[in-house]
Amino acid sequence: MGKVLLAILIGVVGAGIVHIAVIFALPSLAQDNNWGRIARTAEVFESATIAPDTRTMFPFFDPAFEIAVCRFALASGPVRITAQPNSAFWSTAIFTRAGDNSYSINQRSALDNQLDLAIGSQEQLDEARIAGFFDEASAIPVPFNASEGYVILRSVAEEPSLAEKARDFVSTLSCTPLQNPNL
Repeated sequence: MGKVLLAILIGVVGAGIVHIAVIFALPSLAQDNNWGRIARTAEVFESATIAPDTRTMFPFFDPAFEIAVCRFALASGPVRITAQPNSAFWSTAIFTRAGDNSYSINQRSALDNQLDLAIGSQEQLDEARIAGFFDEASAIPVPFNASEGYVILRSVAEEPSLAEKARDFVSTLSCTPLQNPNL
């Protein structure tokens, strides 16, 4: 009987130690998501090209793609996401801060094969359209139901010799607030 009680006591104490360790580990694990990794790479509204040697911190990136990322916040209004035209295949995806994919597009479904998106709440997009900050004929409006998010732009390098061209394209990723009068 004493051995059984000792085994139960050891099990309870061991489980308690494991639970306490997990509770203390959660804050550091919670910060190690894509939002946190991108925050260490670029500020809000600043795009950054993800170099091949740093891709290990981002899982599931195909080595045939060149990648750029940009974080944005909608607190002050909608955001415009653009990149220079490119003939190679590209795709972009918009994620919430929590990592939920909200919208995806590639050059085949974009207007004139060009990346030009206006992201914001439906109300923000309506106000920006009325104020003339963007035209639906050139920019695709993307309703976004979160206050912060990030964009990942990928361009394929079909051959290793085309990697520089793909890298040059993704480096043109821009995410700027629509209220900017220079747009």
